[in-house]
Amino acid sequence: MELLIYVIARPKNPSKAFVMFVAVFSIALLAVSAVPVMPESSDATPGKVTVVLSTSPDGAGRVTGRGEYDYGAHVQITASAYEGYEFLGWQDGPKGASRWITLPNQTRTFEYTAEFKAIPKYEVDVRVKGDVGGFTEVICDNQLFSGKADFFLGSEVTIRGIAHKDYQFVKWSDGSKQWERTITVNSPMTFIAEFELINKPDTGGGLGLSFIWVILGIFGATAVVSFVFFEYLDRKKKRNQEE
Repeated sequence: MELLIYVIARPKNPSKAFVMFVAVFSIALLAVSAVPVMPESSDATPGKVTVVLSTSPDGAGRVTGRGEYDYGAHVQITASAYEGYEFLGWQDGPKGASRWITLPNQTRTFEYTAEFKAIPKYEVDVRVKGDVGGFTEVICDNQLFSGKADFFLGSEVTIRGIAHKDYQFVKWSDGSKQWERTITVNSPMTFIAEFELINKPDTGGGLGLSFIWVILGIFGATAVVSFVFFEYLDRKKKRNQEE
């Protein structure tokens, strides 16, 4: 300020003095604008500094550290995202979810907003080819799903292809032959499990074998009846001869 008064009071070189005046004024203006101006609150308690915290969008996360503090206090404020959101940073620039702020020696209200964004969801469709031979399971965070379900980007999901009796798992539609596997969700996904029959019914051979057993049974029964009948005739003939 003394320099500014000196420049104005003793302008030996008016042009030079004007330039110096503009330079000093600009520096002073920049210094003032660099100091953050926080809104004062009519509700602030004299001798205390109030810290107000909020989230954007509302309900996206949890913030801690709000309240009234003594002059010059060092205060830690934190932000944590709820499910389906991720923390981006604070409105004044810092990206860390936890930070320390130093409060001034004056009654003021400081407002900080934690910014979040929604995590996208993608559909995972897991099913059986032709609905034959088995069934599928989808597990995420110890929860069991079947068919189609939506999962957050980056979720770790376990899929299973479980065979019915007399069937075995062959492969997934993407070529994997692991009946149980873990995938990371990064886009809409579809997995189709393929099964094959292990013990195929022998329609031709089985019927032929049964027919053979029937024929053998008939021949056997006929032979026994014939033997008994001819034995009866032979005995009758001998009796007639003896008489």
